[in-house]
Amino acid sequence: MEYGSYATSSSFYLSGDISDSAPEGSSWSMKALLLNGGENVQEDMNPKAYTEGVRYRMNGRTFGNGANGAKRAVYTITAGTEETYQTYKLVVLRRLDLSFIGCYLPEDEDLAKNLIPGQFDSTKREYEIAVGSGTESLNLVANAYSGSYYGLTVNGVAYEGSRQEIPLTGEETEITLQMKQEDTYLDPEYAGQTYVSEGTYHIQVTRQKSSSVVFEVSPDSAVVSLYDKNGDRVVPSGGIGWNFENLLMGDTYTWTVSCYGYKTQTGSFVAGDTDHIRAELESIDSSQPEISDNDWINYRNSDTNNGVTDVAAPASGAESVQKWATQLGGDWNAAVTPPLILGGALYVASGKFIYKIDRSTGEILAVSEELAGSMVFALNPLTYAEGMLFAQIGGGQIQAVSASTLKSLWISEPVGGQTLSPITYKDGYIYTGTWNSETTAGTYFALSVTDEDPSGGDEIKYCTWKYSHKGGFYWQVPMHRETIWYLVLMTVPQKEIIQIPRSCTLYQPQQVLCWTS
Repeated sequence: MEYGSYATSSSFYLSGDISDSAPEGSSWSMKALLLNGGENVQEDMNPKAYTEGVRYRMNGRTFGNGANGAKRAVYTITAGTEETYQTYKLVVLRRLDLSFIGCYLPEDEDLAKNLIPGQFDSTKREYEIAVGSGTESLNLVANAYSGSYYGLTVNGVAYEGSRQEIPLTGEETEITLQMKQEDTYLDPEYAGQTYVSEGTYHIQVTRQKSSSVVFEVSPDSAVVSLYDKNGDRVVPSGGIGWNFENLLMGDTYTWTVSCYGYKTQTGSFVAGDTDHIRAELESIDSSQPEISDNDWINYRNSDTNNGVTDVAAPASGAESVQKWATQLGGDWNAAVTPPLILGGALYVASGKFIYKIDRSTGEILAVSEELAGSMVFALNPLTYAEGMLFAQIGGGQIQAVSASTLKSLWISEPVGGQTLSPITYKDGYIYTGTWNSETTAGTYFALSVTDEDPSGGDEIKYCTWKYSHKGGFYWQVPMHRETIWYLVLMTVPQKEIIQIPRSCTLYQPQQVLCWTS
């Protein structure tokens, strides 16, 4: 049998039944040599272990990972009686595994979009990816468990532990990643015998014929977002306008056209079947009653995110006194958000509900409908704008609720991840981002706040645009100045600053305003 190089003997189990035709009083046992030269023996094993759902594993390291990930183990199994018995040798082969493989276009310097889709499975050995006919090379990245690469080569060239450029020649290019390591057995019965543990991955790269499509939209301020079959955003040619080139012939693409004050349109097409799409959006007036006399409306109560106030605050505990206390939530799953102060009342969220509270007495004045998700850790407050409250309900979703009725208006499409960045509002759009881990991509996205279907509260609101970035967006808030938003990507060494025009088109990182230390 074969076992991955990343695994250890602590997760290796054996089970079995003694045959009904075996001599009366038969039993079975197993033994194996340990990596440190010792011996481990398991006796008095259940004769019907497999039938009764019992399994056994050795204590100690019969085989390991990392430097020992290529070393085979031999289990000696003896079944029968002292007079009549059968001996079996179970040789555990080792399959050399990588923990990650990524293929990236040359212009993807941030390594944000892996052309190998989905979560990497170290046991899957064959991959197929497609690129445009004009693509001349790819960058390959491979990671190993415990840093053990076992002499990894890529198309016969030693892998140096960083991104490796792979030239693409002809219509098809095969990338072969191979690992090999020679070793010997510990079991004395196989003394002197050598073997080679191996692991090979194949990636077939096809340079596909490409096509283009142009979107004609109305109103002119509408934003087009185009996504490939893996859900990754396709950037307009030149970074501006709605002309999309190098689309892979035969692949299906989906699109949205969105604008504040209008109903969003969505659709899909097969590249090569059309070269022109027209989307004329329908205007809609679905405004909510505004709340006036507001003291605190969002995360830091300003477009500059400075959180400055001229209200006097106590300098010590001795200068303050508890006026009231109201119990909400109960555990970490229903933590209470920092409050907004709207029209003289407090607005907070806890778990799956929003509460309106009398700021003078602590009395709960109103409770929302149950939200579609939970605020969970409640790191950020709600955001108020245009008579609506915007709540982060998990899974990269935002739910809009009427501030006056506390009834749901719409729920945004899920983009995945933890929504840890505060919600920012400006000129009919809200912005926020998600985080997954420091090594995977998160999503920053924009939503028009327009209630596109006033007849119901569960309509799905599609993102005006989405932008993925390796390392994600952890408590990051954009700053607005004149017609430009500025968003600092704290997860890259130079802290790139990228530019978002008010039209909500997000430029790629190569269009950098400046760099910060």
